[in-house]
Amino acid sequence: MIPLYPIFFILIAVIAIVFLYFKFRENRISLSSFIVWIILWIFIVIFAIDPDASGVFAAIFGITRGLDFIIIIAIIGLLYLSLKLFLRIENLQQDINKLVRELAIKNEIDLEKDKKD
Repeated sequence: MIPLYPIFFILIAVIAIVFLYFKFRENRISLSSFIVWIILWIFIVIFAIDPDASGVFAAIFGITRGLDFIIIIAIIGLLYLSLKLFLRIENLQQDINKLVRELAIKNEIDLEKDKKD
């Protein structure tokens, strides 16, 4: 009997890939992001179908167990995403500060014009 988890992971991967495809078509994600996510989901399907495949990749990188390899890659991926989100939030904060300054200056100029009239 086939275990349930490979079917579950394959189904989730297919849904994610379809979702990513539509986001890519709408130009909401870049080509490089699209490719990276597709590769990630393909690896998830491979590891779900054949869990021993992670051992092959682990051996390539000099890691003893396949599960350790998956955990290390997941931690690196999460740290990368955290950094990317942090930088995006910093950029948004700078944009908001710039916008608020411009609005404050514009309001001050408008108030001075109103006082003269």
